[in-house]
Order: sequence, then structure tokens, then C-alpha cells
Amino acid sequence: MKSVRLRPDQIARLKETGYGAAIIRHAVMRWKRGDFVIQKSETRKKGSEVLRVFPIREKPRNVEDWQIRACLDAHWSKRDEVLQKRIAVEMAELDRGINEMMTLMQKQGYILES
Repeated sequence: MKSVRLRPDQIARLKETGYGAAIIRHAVMRWKRGDFVIQKSETRKKGSEVLRVFPIREKPRNVEDWQIRACLDAHWSKRDEVLQKRIAVEMAELDRGINEMMTLMQKQGYILES
């Protein structure tokens, strides 16, 4: 089992969902896709931040721990527009299907109460 060194606040946020590895993969995928740009923070001096080990089964290849930390910060601060558009389209399709079923049920004589 591999691990990633993250800040305690990042670990707490990942543990809330229970899908830490998937969130890390998605954040790195968004970074590689070009959704955001990360830079190594030069304001923090070496040893000034406390890092904890977060176990992960598959660590993203060719990505260092500082890049994963930066990707997570950017991922949580910037919405994924591609995903939001896809969700909106799927929700519209589901709403259309529900409306069609409701009109069909009403035509067949069912009384619908809310």
C-alpha cells in the first residue's frame, strides 16, 4: 500500500467522504486536463507545515506529494464546470422522463397527490 503526505485539514476532508483515493484521482485528472494551474508554494518554509501520511492503494504516477496537495486545494476551490454541465444535462433528461410518466399516469386515470 502506498501513501501520500497531506495536511491534516486535507485528510479530514477526504475522510468525511470516504472516497479519498477517488477524489485525489479526480483532482489530478482535472489538473492534467488543464482546469487549473498549480505552482509550488515558495511562501512556506521547509518544515513549517505538518504533514500526515494518508494511505492510498494507487498513487497517481509521476505526481509528487506537493502537487497532490496543490491539486486538492485547487480542486476544492474551483468548481468542475465539465462535470456540472454533464449533471445539468442528465438532470434535465430525468425531469423530462418523470414528466412524461406523470402525464401518462394522469391520462390513464390515476389520481396523483403531492
